Parts: sequence; C-alpha cells; structure tokens
Amino acid sequence: MIADYAYADNCLTFKECRLIRQYCKNRIETSLVEGGVTDEHRKSKNCFIPKHTCPPHIKKIIAKVLAYYFNICSEVFKFAMEEVEPIQYAEYKVGNYYNPHMDSGLEIDRDMSASIILSPRNKYEGGNLDFMNLHTRLPEEKLGRIIVFPSMLMHSVQPVTKGNRSSLVLWGRRAMKEPPTYVQKAEEYEATGQSKKKD
Repeated sequence: MIADYAYADNCLTFKECRLIRQYCKNRIETSLVEGGVTDEHRKSKNCFIPKHTCPPHIKKIIAKVLAYYFNICSEVFKFAMEEVEPIQYAEYKVGNYYNPHMDSGLEIDRDMSASIILSPRNKYEGGNLDFMNLHTRLPEEKLGRIIVFPSMLMHSVQPVTKGNRSSLVLWGRRAMKEPPTYVQKAEEYEATGQSKKKD
C-alpha cells in the first residue's frame, strides 16, 4: 500500500533553516491564492526563491531539499517526478492560517507536494500542517523535517497562536512534453523560475 504521506527528519540543519529564513525575510509579501488575488481562505506572507540569482549557499541548500524530495517520491510513493515548480517560502505569524485546500485541480497540474519546517518548534504554537479525512495524524512538527504528500490530498495550516512559523513549500509533477500554461507564465518572472531536477 502506498503511504498517504511520508516524512524524513534532518533534511535541513538548524543553520540551514536559519539561512533560508534570513534570506527570505525581507522578500515576503502578502500571500495570494489561485488567480493571483488575496482571499480570506489564506492569511500569511510568502516569496519565491529565485532559481538563478540566489546566492551559492542558498542554491546548495535548495539542492539538498530537492534531493530529499525526489528520493522520497521515488522510494516511498514509487512516483517518478521530473520537475519542481518555483519553491515558495511561507511565513505564518500569530493569527495566520491556510484553510483546507488541495494543491492540484482542474487548472493546476501537480502530483506531489512537500513542506519543510524551518522554525524551531518551541518558537511557535499552533500552525500545524493538518491532513483532512485521514485516520492517522501527523507527528508534532520539527525543524528540518520534510513532509511529502500527494497534491490532491486535502490539507490545511492551522492558525498560529504564538510566535512565527516558517516553511518551504514544493510542488512537483511527472514528465510532460511542455509545462502547463500557468508555469509557462510564471517563467516570465525571475523570482519564479522553474526548478528542474537536473539543475
């Protein structure tokens, strides 16, 4: 039986998580939802990590994240992933949340999603990634842990009640003759340049 989700600890070290937070903290803006609009469905801030122009030490960290992601997709889910969309850095402060949603749908073609927790667990309360309609609950979040799951799985980020929760978010898909239209449009912007497996 294929797992509903899988996770691995120590994908990133404390130092690597801190470096990502420091790099992204002054780049974040109010999060948008599908269609490029603000919505009460989600309250947070985020940015996308540039594929070509980020510093070498950030590229090295991202390469490590991608290696974990592709390996889990292959070994646990038996799914041959080809590429990853722009990697998102997300920040949730007190009162921030993301209501139940799926990462894939009629207009968004994704296969596997992932979240990497960047904040020490003792620095925030609430804010857990939560999966809907599953009998088993995720273990307590942990800094440096990567969680991989099917993009069609309904999930949410519970409201943060104390502190600040940061994470990386990945969306990947199988090999395609050409990227979906929404990804082609995203490639017009440096900050959302596509991150491919071979890079």
